[in-house]
This record gives sequence, structure tokens and C-alpha cells, in this order.
Amino acid sequence: MNVRLIIYTSVFFLQGQVLWAQSTNAEFVGTYADGYGDNPVTELSLMNDGSFRLKSPDPIFPYTHIHYENTGNWTKKGNEITLNPGKKPRKREIELIEKNTGTLDSITIKINYSIKVFENEQFTSESSFDFDQMTLYLNNGRRHYNLVRHQIRRGCMFSSQVKNQIIVDSRNRFKIAKVEVKKLSIITYGFDDPYELVVSNPGSNYFEINIVQPVDKERAPRSKKVRIIDGVAYFYERNGKVDISWMANGLAKKNK
Repeated sequence: MNVRLIIYTSVFFLQGQVLWAQSTNAEFVGTYADGYGDNPVTELSLMNDGSFRLKSPDPIFPYTHIHYENTGNWTKKGNEITLNPGKKPRKREIELIEKNTGTLDSITIKINYSIKVFENEQFTSESSFDFDQMTLYLNNGRRHYNLVRHQIRRGCMFSSQVKNQIIVDSRNRFKIAKVEVKKLSIITYGFDDPYELVVSNPGSNYFEINIVQPVDKERAPRSKKVRIIDGVAYFYERNGKVDISWMANGLAKKNK
């Protein structure tokens, strides 16, 4: 009899926990999307059972225009929800190598970029990757260079032109005039903000920057934060934080 009582109590407790979770999640449950008509750019569906479905462009390399679809679980705290809270964000590896080759009039900079691929939480491969565009800042950031593989010209009147372009060679190298370098900062696709590299010898004239970018093959979100305010899900980030400014493009909740 006592065993039956314990079992019944446990079942009722678990059912109560599920009902409580569903009631607290109810205000956020629904589908949120941007874009136009039946072709949203990003679509996020939050289910009452704490699961989600996400359709979104590649979060690392958006210029490829490839979309991914993922499912998982979500939790909430206040007006902030977290997609896949059990998955920690992956950290990229960046290393600076500096030398003094004796050249007096120029500096050579080489970028070694590779991607480390994971599938189903398991490491599968690592290979070199031709970055599409990267911005390099010198010292205080006033002097910068946009590293490209070919000259970029934008014909759209609403798109800003890419200034200070430098075309890297087949080995991802380029040269600039000799200056004293105390700090290098880089940013490219997949970075939240510029990553700073402190130079130990300002007189160095050869630098190699090694970048290893981890990516999940399925592009599943990892502890991704989303803010939901007045029926709008703010999904996109700026400088590593969810952008809820007046300029932010949110995902509007669809009518049932």
C-alpha cells in the first residue's frame, strides 16, 4: 500500500510539474518570423512542452544563403528565453605569431583560417577555409583594411561601399607600409566583435594570425538568447548581445 502511494504521489507530482511548466510558458508559445509572406528569413516556433523548431540562415556564414532547420528545448527567465541551454557556445582559437625579418619598408601579414567541424556533438574534421571577407584594425583602430579575394563593388544605393580593400594572395598574405604595430584586431563572419591581439614587439614586420573557427554541421543553436517583448522575438545580435534597439529587426508573432 505504501509503495502504491509513493508511485501515485510521484506520478501526480510529475504531472503537476508538466502542467506548471506549460502554464508559465504559455505567454511565449507560438511562431515568430520576419521577412515577407510565406518566405521568412528566420522562423522560430516555441511549443508548450518546452521544445522549439528553428529555421534560419547560416549563423556563421550568412553570405552563403543556406538555411538550416533545427529542433531542441527552450527555457525562460523573465522575458528572455534560451534555446538549447544545455549546449555551451563553442569557442574559436586565435593565435598571433610575430617575427622580425629585417625588411625596413613594409610589413607582411598572413592569415591562416580553418574550420573545425562537429556533428552530433562529435568532432569530425578540420580543414583550411577561404574566408570571404575580413577586416583588420591596426593599433587604435583608426587605420583598417578590408581583406578580400577580389575587389568588391556594390551597386545597391542602400549598401555602403567597402573601403580600404586589400586583395590577399593565394597564400592569404598581403603587405602594408611599415608602421609600429602595438595591437592588431580582426573581425569576420562568425565574430561578435573585433578580437584584439597584443603585439609583444612593436618593431616586428611579419605577422601570422591563426584562426580556428568551430562550427556545428547542423548549425544547432547553443545557449542562444532571445528576448521577447510585446509579442516580438528579438533574435539577432549586435556586439555579442541580443539587439533590442529601435533599429533592431525582430521576429513578429504570427496570428493563430
